[in-house]
Amino acid sequence: MTDQKQVSYRNRHVLKVVMTLSQKIMSNYINHIAKKPVDEPFKKFEWKRA
Repeated sequence: MTDQKQVSYRNRHVLKVVMTLSQKIMSNYINHIAKKPVDEPFKKFEWKRA
């Protein structure tokens, strides 16, 4: 592969990772603001104020 194709390949995948993380962060903030309950399978990981 040429250097240009390798860089393009990496950039495309880096962008996908950044977009996926951004979507997850936005989802977490929106669920927090909306005060949605945690799904039952994840209750054991729920953060509680001490």
